[in-house]
Amino acid sequence: MYQSATTEPPTVSVETQPLPSFTCSSNCDKCLGPAENECTKCNEGFSLSLVDGTNQGMCGQTPFAGVGGVPGFVAIVVAAAVAILVTCFVCWCCRRMRRLRRDNEREREVLQAETSSVVQSPPEKEEKLQSIPPTPATHLKRILQEHDNFAKDCSEDTLKDNTFQLPYIAIGYFDHDGGSLSLGKYNVHLYIPRGALPKKSLQQVYIYVNPNAPPVDGIDPSNCVLSPMIQCGPTGLEFLDSVVLSFPHFAKEGSGWELRAQLCNGEEGSLKTWKTLDAGVDGVVVSTKGKTVVLLMKHFTGAALVGKPSATSTKIMQAGVFGSPFDQSEDLYSFRFHLWNNEPVVEQKVVEMEEKMGSQPLDTYRSLIVCRSGDVHAEIENIKEGWELACPALQKQTISVKRIWELPTDSFTFLVERHDCQMNKAPRCDGFICQISSDTEEVSNGDRVDFHFIPPRGSIPVTENQSPCYRCRNDEARSICPSCKEAMKCVQVLKNRDLSDGDYGGLSEVMVHIFCKKGDTARVVAELADVDHSSMEAQDSLKVFFGGQRARGVRDRTAVKRLLDSFDEPTVKNVRKKLRGTENSPDDGSTSMGKPEDRSRLASDIAIEKHFRRLAEKLGPKWETLATELGCSSVKLFKIKEDNPCNVDNQIFAMLVEWKKRCGWFDESILAEALEKAGRLDLAQQFREMTLKEDEHVL
Repeated sequence: MYQSATTEPPTVSVETQPLPSFTCSSNCDKCLGPAENECTKCNEGFSLSLVDGTNQGMCGQTPFAGVGGVPGFVAIVVAAAVAILVTCFVCWCCRRMRRLRRDNEREREVLQAETSSVVQSPPEKEEKLQSIPPTPATHLKRILQEHDNFAKDCSEDTLKDNTFQLPYIAIGYFDHDGGSLSLGKYNVHLYIPRGALPKKSLQQVYIYVNPNAPPVDGIDPSNCVLSPMIQCGPTGLEFLDSVVLSFPHFAKEGSGWELRAQLCNGEEGSLKTWKTLDAGVDGVVVSTKGKTVVLLMKHFTGAALVGKPSATSTKIMQAGVFGSPFDQSEDLYSFRFHLWNNEPVVEQKVVEMEEKMGSQPLDTYRSLIVCRSGDVHAEIENIKEGWELACPALQKQTISVKRIWELPTDSFTFLVERHDCQMNKAPRCDGFICQISSDTEEVSNGDRVDFHFIPPRGSIPVTENQSPCYRCRNDEARSICPSCKEAMKCVQVLKNRDLSDGDYGGLSEVMVHIFCKKGDTARVVAELADVDHSSMEAQDSLKVFFGGQRARGVRDRTAVKRLLDSFDEPTVKNVRKKLRGTENSPDDGSTSMGKPEDRSRLASDIAIEKHFRRLAEKLGPKWETLATELGCSSVKLFKIKEDNPCNVDNQIFAMLVEWKKRCGWFDESILAEALEKAGRLDLAQQFREMTLKEDEHVL
């Protein structure tokens, strides 16, 4: 047997790297891997070296190894994450820069499209601009655009001799001679005196009240808006001499209001910015008496009356009861009490809302004075037998004083129910509205309005309205509908020269100068016009007087006679002497007072009223149908009946006079056509053949 030679196992020496190393025996099985320099239990990238005389190994750290004991792959992950974050940040910055650059290009395109109407945009830019929706025009702008389309085909004489008239807007063309515009429905009047506009120029002028207006915005909340906003235009138009603007308000006189006029230069429909009337730049407030504001304006803008209330301030409101025609098949019926500021715009909105529901006034409107404290109560009583309240707990209803002063209108609704099935008569009852004092629990100011109402039977007659439809009046509408366009072509009204010229009632410049030379003219005329004279000169007082007479429909000759009667005898003799001297000299600045055609006007008025009296005697029960054909509203009919109780002839006469006043002149052809539609062909024929004769002497 031989011994095998014992040989020493060769020492495997692996050069250790100069990098730090660590022992991995606790982490792997003796660091013996399938390859000489590979450890299967440790991370890749570690070199292996055996230690002499042991089965342990040393894992030398390579350049990709961990730091401070952290495995190398973690460092790789961290580095990758940081790189990703940096990349994402760079991408976000690039994307943001591209977006900003694109927005800037779009803004430049829009600006170029607005400022240049000659240079056409490239097709791709046009597509981008078309994607931006245009701002819809306001109601006023649509009306003006439609009028401009009509006026461009008219001659200068046609524009000067006619007025474009709708209930809420009046458009006229005036020159150096001046003139007047009126919105009778809203009691708004503009008087442009002679010399306010330049010579040899024709200027478009309009006054407008938004019929769909919300409460006036932009006013200090501590103040109350006491009138509608009157838009005079074109905005910014300046005058050589101040003009007279008058419109209604609903503040109670002498109740502690601090009243002032405020102007708004913003366009209708935009957010308003208001400022107080500046006497040196804008004009002055002449008067707030008689529920009417009178302003002398130096330029055109929007205007409204604003008041700062005190603890004793009160305002005037209107109360009315509305209901639909009674239907015998229904067991329920509702009455609605409305309370609104005594303002024509708000009243119109109440009436239109009720008309949409098929309702009408059940009694005449009544005024209610409301103070700063105490809620407003409404109650119905004396309900006709066979009917009772559907909810007895709602017999008395209340509106808080806060709502009364913050909102332009509010309402109560009472529902009655038929409990007798055989009762076929309409529910009749009484009702009242009053303000209860918060201190005494009694009626405030002793003011209470009572109603007695009976629902009508049958349907409400539909009358033609001159106003455009509700859809056209919506500010979101983009154009006037075809039917309203056609209707607007018929609103051209021939001016009545005696009620349209701003010539101081026919007084020439010489006559006006004579009046203005007297030291007490401002005081005398201001007292005659019932306004304050402290802020006016003599000529301003004459403007205000004749503007007020024109607003009331008073003829020039009558106005001049009232003016002369207010002066002392020497002044009157001097003026009459001048009038006689200039009567037959039309080229020297004379007045038209002495002309034969002016004498015929007064005679014609008297003759017309005589015809109205004869017509009233013959008309009989058909008169309400005629009133409807002449455009008289149901509210106006109620008022005429109330003012002339138990006298049908006087009611008819008052209705005809009101129609003539509303039209501005008497047109027998219009009356004849209305009589035909009312079924009185005999009377229509008489008015077609009628000729008015001058049969009275001039005062």
